[in-house]
Amino acid sequence: MPTTVIGVMPRGFSFPQNQDLWVPLVPTPEVRRRDRRNTWFVFGRLSDGATIESARADMDAIGQRLARAWPASNAALRPEVRTFVEFFIGESAALIYRAMIGAVGFVLLIACANLASLLLARAAGRSREDLDANSGARVVLVNERFASEHWPEGNAIGGRLRLAGRQGTGDWMTIVGIVPNIVQNRLTRQVDPLVYLPFPQRPDLESPRAFGDRWLLVRTSTAATALVNSFRSEITAIDPEQSIGIGPLPLIQLMSRSYQFKAFTTTLFLICAAMALLLASIGLHAVIAYSVSRRTQEMGIRLAIGATAGDILALVMRQGMLPLSVGLAIGLVGSLGLNQLLQSQLVEVSPGDPLTYVIATLVLVASAALGCAIPARRAMRLDPVVALRQP
Repeated sequence: MPTTVIGVMPRGFSFPQNQDLWVPLVPTPEVRRRDRRNTWFVFGRLSDGATIESARADMDAIGQRLARAWPASNAALRPEVRTFVEFFIGESAALIYRAMIGAVGFVLLIACANLASLLLARAAGRSREDLDANSGARVVLVNERFASEHWPEGNAIGGRLRLAGRQGTGDWMTIVGIVPNIVQNRLTRQVDPLVYLPFPQRPDLESPRAFGDRWLLVRTSTAATALVNSFRSEITAIDPEQSIGIGPLPLIQLMSRSYQFKAFTTTLFLICAAMALLLASIGLHAVIAYSVSRRTQEMGIRLAIGATAGDILALVMRQGMLPLSVGLAIGLVGSLGLNQLLQSQLVEVSPGDPLTYVIATLVLVASAALGCAIPARRAMRLDPVVALRQP
Protein backbone atom coordinates (compact mmCIF):
# COMPACT_ATOMS: atom_id res chain seq x y z
CA MET A 1 0.00 0.00 0.00
CA PRO A 2 1.20 3.61 -0.53
CA THR A 3 3.29 4.84 2.38
CA THR A 4 4.25 8.41 3.26
CA VAL A 5 7.88 9.17 4.12
CA ILE A 6 7.95 11.17 7.35
CA GLY A 7 11.69 11.24 8.02
CA VAL A 8 15.14 10.57 6.61
CA MET A 9 17.89 9.07 8.73
CA PRO A 10 21.53 10.16 8.33
CA ARG A 11 23.72 8.45 5.74
CA GLY A 12 25.23 5.25 7.10
CA PHE A 13 22.46 4.66 9.67
CA SER A 14 21.31 1.03 9.31
CA PHE A 15 19.86 0.13 12.70
CA PRO A 16 19.61 -2.61 13.82
CA GLN A 17 21.32 -4.58 11.05
CA ASN A 18 21.58 -3.35 7.46
CA GLN A 19 18.07 -1.87 7.29
CA ASP A 20 17.24 1.01 4.94
CA LEU A 21 13.51 1.34 5.62
CA TRP A 22 11.45 1.44 8.81
CA VAL A 23 7.65 1.09 8.97
CA PRO A 24 5.23 0.83 11.91
CA LEU A 25 4.26 -2.66 13.03
CA VAL A 26 0.68 -3.15 11.86
CA PRO A 27 -1.23 -6.03 13.54
CA THR A 28 -2.40 -7.64 10.30
CA PRO A 29 -4.04 -11.09 10.27
CA GLU A 30 -0.75 -12.54 8.99
CA VAL A 31 1.09 -11.07 11.97
CA ARG A 32 -1.56 -12.27 14.42
CA ARG A 33 -1.37 -15.89 13.25
CA ARG A 34 -0.19 -18.13 16.06
CA ASP A 35 0.42 -21.21 13.91
CA ARG A 36 3.68 -19.78 12.65
CA ARG A 37 6.74 -18.72 14.54
CA ASN A 38 7.29 -14.98 14.70
CA THR A 39 10.60 -13.75 15.98
CA TRP A 40 10.48 -10.13 17.08
CA PHE A 41 13.38 -7.94 18.11
CA VAL A 42 12.16 -5.10 20.32
CA PHE A 43 14.54 -2.32 21.35
CA GLY A 44 13.91 -0.07 24.30
CA ARG A 45 15.54 2.01 27.01
CA LEU A 46 15.33 1.11 30.67
CA SER A 47 13.34 3.54 32.75
CA ASP A 48 14.99 5.40 35.60
CA GLY A 49 15.81 3.04 38.43
CA ALA A 50 15.22 -0.10 36.37
CA THR A 51 17.91 -2.75 35.94
CA ILE A 52 18.53 -5.39 33.32
CA GLU A 53 17.65 -8.03 35.92
CA SER A 54 14.25 -6.46 36.62
CA ALA A 55 13.57 -6.18 32.88
CA ARG A 56 14.38 -9.86 32.45
CA ALA A 57 12.09 -10.78 35.33
CA ASP A 58 9.21 -8.75 33.84
CA MET A 59 9.64 -10.25 30.38
CA ASP A 60 9.89 -13.74 31.82
CA ALA A 61 6.56 -13.20 33.59
CA ILE A 62 5.01 -12.02 30.30
CA GLY A 63 6.38 -15.10 28.56
CA GLN A 64 4.84 -17.39 31.14
CA ARG A 65 1.43 -15.72 30.77
CA LEU A 66 1.59 -16.13 26.99
CA ALA A 67 2.57 -19.79 27.39
CA ARG A 68 -0.46 -20.40 29.61
CA ALA A 69 -2.79 -18.53 27.26
CA TRP A 70 -1.54 -20.17 24.03
CA PRO A 71 0.26 -23.38 24.99
CA ALA A 72 0.25 -24.74 21.42
CA SER A 73 2.39 -21.93 20.05
CA ASN A 74 4.12 -20.43 23.11
CA ALA A 75 4.80 -23.31 25.50
CA ALA A 76 8.41 -23.68 24.35
CA LEU A 77 9.07 -19.98 23.75
CA ARG A 78 10.55 -17.51 26.22
CA PRO A 79 11.52 -13.87 25.72
CA GLU A 80 15.21 -13.08 26.05
CA VAL A 81 16.47 -9.71 27.26
CA ARG A 82 19.94 -8.60 26.21
CA THR A 83 21.92 -5.45 26.69
CA PHE A 84 22.95 -3.34 23.73
CA VAL A 85 26.51 -4.65 23.92
CA GLU A 86 25.42 -8.28 24.20
CA PHE A 87 23.16 -8.02 21.14
CA PHE A 88 25.38 -6.06 18.76
CA ILE A 89 28.86 -7.06 19.84
CA GLY A 90 28.26 -10.57 21.09
CA GLU A 91 29.44 -12.77 23.92
CA SER A 92 33.06 -12.39 22.88
CA ALA A 93 33.08 -8.67 23.74
CA ALA A 94 34.11 -9.26 27.35
CA LEU A 95 36.93 -11.55 26.23
CA ILE A 96 38.10 -8.98 23.68
CA TYR A 97 38.11 -6.20 26.25
CA ARG A 98 40.00 -8.34 28.74
CA ALA A 99 42.53 -9.17 26.05
CA MET A 100 42.90 -5.46 25.22
CA ILE A 101 43.43 -4.64 28.89
CA GLY A 102 45.99 -7.43 29.02
CA ALA A 103 47.75 -6.00 25.96
CA VAL A 104 47.90 -2.55 27.57
CA GLY A 105 49.20 -4.18 30.74
CA PHE A 106 51.96 -5.90 28.78
CA VAL A 107 52.96 -2.57 27.22
CA LEU A 108 53.18 -0.97 30.66
CA LEU A 109 55.07 -4.00 31.95
CA ILE A 110 57.60 -3.65 29.14
CA ALA A 111 58.07 0.04 29.94
CA CYS A 112 58.59 -0.76 33.63
CA ALA A 113 60.98 -3.59 32.77
CA ASN A 114 63.01 -1.26 30.56
CA LEU A 115 63.34 1.29 33.35
CA ALA A 116 64.19 -1.38 35.91
CA SER A 117 66.80 -2.91 33.59
CA LEU A 118 68.48 0.43 33.02
CA LEU A 119 68.56 1.15 36.74
CA LEU A 120 69.89 -2.34 37.46
CA ALA A 121 72.56 -2.03 34.78
CA ARG A 122 73.56 1.36 36.12
CA ALA A 123 73.80 -0.02 39.66
CA ALA A 124 75.69 -3.19 38.62
CA GLY A 125 78.15 -1.42 36.22
CA ARG A 126 78.20 -4.52 33.82
CA SER A 127 31.17 -24.86 -6.54
CA ARG A 128 29.59 -26.65 -6.86
CA GLU A 129 27.41 -27.08 -10.17
CA ASP A 130 23.67 -26.06 -10.12
CA LEU A 131 21.22 -28.77 -9.11
CA ASP A 132 18.26 -29.74 -11.30
CA ALA A 133 15.80 -28.69 -8.61
CA ASN A 134 12.83 -28.93 -10.95
CA SER A 135 13.41 -32.60 -11.75
CA GLY A 136 11.30 -33.67 -8.78
CA ALA A 137 14.12 -35.46 -6.97
CA ARG A 138 14.51 -34.27 -3.37
CA VAL A 139 18.19 -33.38 -3.11
CA VAL A 140 20.28 -31.48 -0.62
CA LEU A 141 23.82 -30.22 -0.02
CA VAL A 142 25.52 -30.39 3.37
CA ASN A 143 28.67 -28.79 4.69
CA GLU A 144 31.76 -30.66 5.82
CA ARG A 145 30.91 -30.44 9.51
CA PHE A 146 27.41 -31.87 8.99
CA ALA A 147 28.86 -34.72 6.95
CA SER A 148 31.58 -35.52 9.50
CA GLU A 149 29.12 -35.50 12.42
CA HIS A 150 26.47 -37.73 10.86
CA TRP A 151 28.62 -39.81 8.49
CA PRO A 152 31.98 -40.10 10.29
CA GLU A 153 32.99 -42.97 7.99
CA GLY A 154 33.10 -40.49 5.11
CA ASN A 155 30.28 -41.83 2.93
CA ALA A 156 27.84 -38.91 3.17
CA ILE A 157 27.34 -38.64 -0.60
CA GLY A 158 24.19 -40.59 -1.41
CA GLY A 159 23.03 -40.56 2.19
CA ARG A 160 19.46 -39.60 2.99
CA LEU A 161 18.01 -37.29 5.62
CA ARG A 162 14.77 -35.63 6.66
CA LEU A 163 14.28 -32.22 8.26
CA ALA A 164 11.90 -31.82 11.18
CA GLY A 165 9.99 -28.58 11.68
CA ARG A 166 6.91 -27.14 13.31
CA GLN A 167 4.74 -28.77 10.66
CA GLY A 168 6.25 -32.22 11.23
CA THR A 169 8.95 -34.21 9.48
CA GLY A 170 9.62 -33.54 5.81
CA ASP A 171 10.32 -35.87 2.92
CA TRP A 172 13.47 -37.92 2.54
CA MET A 173 16.22 -36.06 0.68
CA THR A 174 19.40 -37.41 -0.90
CA ILE A 175 22.78 -35.77 -0.27
CA VAL A 176 24.33 -34.99 -3.65
CA GLY A 177 27.25 -32.83 -2.58
CA ILE A 178 29.43 -31.60 0.30
CA VAL A 179 30.44 -27.95 0.44
CA PRO A 180 33.26 -26.39 2.48
CA ASN A 181 32.55 -25.04 5.94
CA ILE A 182 31.69 -21.37 6.29
CA VAL A 183 31.06 -19.16 9.30
CA GLN A 184 27.51 -17.87 9.46
CA ASN A 185 26.74 -14.35 10.72
CA ARG A 186 29.32 -13.24 13.27
CA LEU A 187 32.89 -14.02 12.40
CA THR A 188 33.68 -15.13 15.92
CA ARG A 189 31.19 -17.99 15.97
CA GLN A 190 32.16 -21.57 15.36
CA VAL A 191 31.26 -23.40 12.19
CA ASP A 192 27.76 -24.87 12.40
CA PRO A 193 26.45 -27.95 10.57
CA LEU A 194 24.50 -26.61 7.59
CA VAL A 195 22.05 -28.00 5.06
CA TYR A 196 21.41 -26.33 1.69
CA LEU A 197 18.09 -26.89 -0.08
CA PRO A 198 17.21 -25.87 -3.66
CA PHE A 199 14.87 -22.90 -3.39
CA PRO A 200 11.96 -24.46 -5.35
CA GLN A 201 12.02 -27.40 -2.94
CA ARG A 202 11.63 -25.32 0.21
CA PRO A 203 8.83 -26.91 2.26
CA ASP A 204 7.52 -23.49 3.36
CA LEU A 205 7.05 -21.88 -0.06
CA GLU A 206 3.30 -21.85 0.44
CA SER A 207 3.93 -19.19 3.11
CA PRO A 208 6.68 -17.04 1.59
CA ARG A 209 6.92 -14.76 4.61
CA ALA A 210 7.46 -17.67 6.98
CA PHE A 211 11.22 -17.55 6.63
CA GLY A 212 11.77 -13.79 6.57
CA ASP A 213 14.09 -11.94 4.27
CA ARG A 214 15.75 -13.59 1.30
CA TRP A 215 19.30 -12.99 0.18
CA LEU A 216 20.30 -13.64 -3.41
CA LEU A 217 23.99 -14.19 -4.14
CA VAL A 218 25.14 -13.83 -7.74
CA ARG A 219 28.60 -14.52 -9.14
CA THR A 220 29.47 -12.01 -11.84
CA SER A 221 32.31 -11.65 -14.33
CA THR A 222 32.13 -7.85 -14.15
CA ALA A 223 31.87 -5.34 -11.33
CA ALA A 224 28.64 -5.84 -9.38
CA THR A 225 28.00 -2.09 -9.28
CA ALA A 226 27.68 -2.08 -13.07
CA LEU A 227 24.81 -4.57 -12.89
CA VAL A 228 22.67 -2.89 -10.24
CA ASN A 229 19.94 -1.80 -12.66
CA SER A 230 19.93 -5.21 -14.35
CA PHE A 231 19.47 -7.02 -11.03
CA ARG A 232 16.61 -4.77 -10.00
CA SER A 233 14.92 -5.09 -13.38
CA GLU A 234 15.05 -8.89 -13.28
CA ILE A 235 13.62 -9.04 -9.76
CA THR A 236 10.87 -6.58 -10.64
CA ALA A 237 10.01 -8.59 -13.76
CA ILE A 238 9.48 -11.70 -11.62
CA ASP A 239 7.50 -9.94 -8.89
CA PRO A 240 6.59 -6.26 -9.40
CA GLU A 241 5.54 -5.95 -5.75
CA GLN A 242 8.77 -7.36 -4.38
CA SER A 243 10.71 -4.73 -2.43
CA ILE A 244 14.50 -4.70 -2.51
CA GLY A 245 15.94 -3.71 0.84
CA ILE A 246 19.71 -3.66 0.35
CA GLY A 247 21.82 -3.53 -2.74
CA PRO A 248 22.68 -4.99 -5.00
CA LEU A 249 26.06 -4.62 -3.32
CA PRO A 250 29.44 -6.34 -3.70
CA LEU A 251 29.73 -9.06 -1.07
CA ILE A 252 32.83 -7.52 0.46
CA GLN A 253 31.01 -4.21 0.92
CA LEU A 254 28.05 -5.91 2.57
CA MET A 255 30.27 -7.95 4.89
CA SER A 256 32.40 -4.93 5.78
CA ARG A 257 29.53 -3.76 8.00
CA SER A 258 30.10 -6.84 10.14
CA TYR A 259 33.80 -6.02 10.33
CA GLN A 260 33.42 -2.57 11.88
CA PHE A 261 33.81 -3.60 15.50
CA LYS A 262 36.49 -6.14 14.64
CA ALA A 263 38.35 -3.54 12.60
CA PHE A 264 38.26 -1.13 15.55
CA THR A 265 39.53 -3.68 18.05
CA THR A 266 42.12 -4.94 15.57
CA THR A 267 43.44 -1.40 15.14
CA LEU A 268 43.74 -1.01 18.91
CA PHE A 269 45.57 -4.33 19.17
CA LEU A 270 47.93 -3.31 16.36
CA ILE A 271 48.68 -0.03 18.14
CA CYS A 272 49.35 -1.87 21.41
CA ALA A 273 51.51 -4.44 19.62
CA ALA A 274 53.48 -1.75 17.80
CA MET A 275 54.02 0.17 21.05
CA ALA A 276 55.09 -3.00 22.84
CA LEU A 277 57.55 -3.89 20.09
CA LEU A 278 58.89 -0.32 19.97
CA LEU A 279 59.34 -0.12 23.72
CA ALA A 280 60.93 -3.56 23.83
CA SER A 281 63.39 -2.69 21.04
CA ILE A 282 64.26 0.70 22.58
CA GLY A 283 64.72 -0.79 26.01
CA LEU A 284 66.79 -3.66 24.68
CA HIS A 285 69.01 -1.31 22.70
CA ALA A 286 69.45 1.06 25.66
CA VAL A 287 70.29 -1.67 28.19
CA ILE A 288 72.81 -3.42 25.93
CA ALA A 289 74.38 -0.15 24.77
CA TYR A 290 74.80 1.01 28.35
CA SER A 291 76.29 -2.31 29.42
CA VAL A 292 78.76 -2.29 26.53
CA SER A 293 79.74 1.34 27.15
CA ARG A 294 80.67 0.41 30.72
CA ARG A 295 83.23 -2.06 29.31
CA THR A 296 85.36 0.56 27.55
CA GLN A 297 88.25 0.04 29.96
CA GLU A 298 88.08 -3.72 29.48
CA MET A 299 88.21 -3.26 25.72
CA GLY A 300 91.25 -0.99 26.12
CA ILE A 301 93.04 -3.71 28.08
CA ARG A 302 92.23 -6.33 25.43
CA LEU A 303 93.49 -4.03 22.68
CA ALA A 304 96.64 -3.29 24.64
CA ILE A 305 97.51 -6.99 24.97
CA GLY A 306 97.04 -7.68 21.27
CA ALA A 307 93.35 -8.22 20.57
CA THR A 308 92.18 -6.89 17.21
CA ALA A 309 89.13 -4.73 16.60
CA GLY A 310 87.39 -7.70 15.03
CA ASP A 311 88.06 -9.80 18.13
CA ILE A 312 86.51 -7.14 20.36
CA LEU A 313 83.47 -6.76 18.14
CA ALA A 314 82.92 -10.52 17.92
CA LEU A 315 83.22 -10.86 21.71
CA VAL A 316 80.73 -8.08 22.39
CA MET A 317 78.26 -9.37 19.80
CA ARG A 318 78.48 -12.92 21.12
CA GLN A 319 77.99 -11.91 24.75
CA GLY A 320 75.22 -9.46 23.89
CA MET A 321 73.25 -11.76 21.58
CA LEU A 322 73.31 -14.80 23.88
CA PRO A 323 70.88 -13.34 26.46
CA LEU A 324 68.70 -12.14 23.59
CA SER A 325 68.54 -15.65 22.16
CA VAL A 326 67.44 -17.02 25.51
CA GLY A 327 64.83 -14.29 25.87
CA LEU A 328 63.48 -14.89 22.37
CA ALA A 329 63.17 -18.60 23.06
CA ILE A 330 61.25 -17.95 26.29
CA GLY A 331 59.03 -15.39 24.56
CA LEU A 332 58.30 -17.78 21.69
CA VAL A 333 57.22 -20.53 24.08
CA GLY A 334 55.07 -18.06 26.01
CA SER A 335 53.39 -16.74 22.87
CA LEU A 336 52.61 -20.25 21.69
CA GLY A 337 50.95 -20.86 25.04
CA LEU A 338 48.50 -18.03 24.30
CA ASN A 339 47.46 -19.50 20.97
CA GLN A 340 44.35 -21.14 22.38
CA LEU A 341 43.05 -17.76 23.52
CA LEU A 342 43.80 -16.16 20.16
CA GLN A 343 42.38 -19.09 18.21
CA SER A 344 38.87 -18.36 19.53
CA GLN A 345 39.05 -14.84 18.06
CA LEU A 346 40.41 -15.73 14.61
CA VAL A 347 38.71 -17.28 11.60
CA GLU A 348 40.81 -18.98 8.93
CA VAL A 349 43.88 -17.22 10.36
CA SER A 350 46.53 -19.04 12.33
CA PRO A 351 47.48 -17.37 15.63
CA GLY A 352 51.02 -18.65 15.08
CA ASP A 353 51.52 -16.42 12.05
CA PRO A 354 55.14 -17.01 10.91
CA LEU A 355 55.50 -13.54 9.38
CA THR A 356 54.60 -11.88 12.68
CA TYR A 357 57.20 -13.90 14.56
CA VAL A 358 59.85 -13.20 11.92
CA ILE A 359 59.23 -9.43 11.95
CA ALA A 360 59.26 -9.18 15.75
CA THR A 361 62.41 -11.31 15.96
CA LEU A 362 64.23 -9.27 13.31
CA VAL A 363 63.35 -5.98 15.01
CA LEU A 364 64.62 -7.19 18.38
CA VAL A 365 67.78 -8.74 16.90
CA ALA A 366 68.51 -5.54 14.99
CA SER A 367 68.04 -3.45 18.14
CA ALA A 368 70.35 -5.69 20.15
CA ALA A 369 72.94 -5.78 17.37
CA LEU A 370 73.01 -1.99 17.15
CA GLY A 371 73.19 -1.79 20.94
CA CYS A 372 76.29 -3.99 20.85
CA ALA A 373 77.99 -2.67 17.72
CA ILE A 374 77.70 1.11 18.10
CA PRO A 375 79.37 1.50 21.55
CA ALA A 376 81.85 -1.28 20.74
CA ARG A 377 83.03 0.45 17.55
CA ARG A 378 83.22 3.75 19.40
CA ALA A 379 85.47 2.18 22.03
CA MET A 380 87.63 0.47 19.40
CA ARG A 381 88.41 3.80 17.77
CA LEU A 382 89.88 5.10 21.04
CA ASP A 383 93.56 4.90 21.78
CA PRO A 384 94.17 2.01 24.22
CA VAL A 385 95.82 4.41 26.67
CA VAL A 386 92.78 6.69 26.60
CA ALA A 387 90.45 3.69 26.88
CA LEU A 388 92.31 2.47 29.97
CA ARG A 389 91.63 5.82 31.67
CA GLN A 390 87.88 5.49 31.14
CA PRO A 391 85.96 4.87 34.41
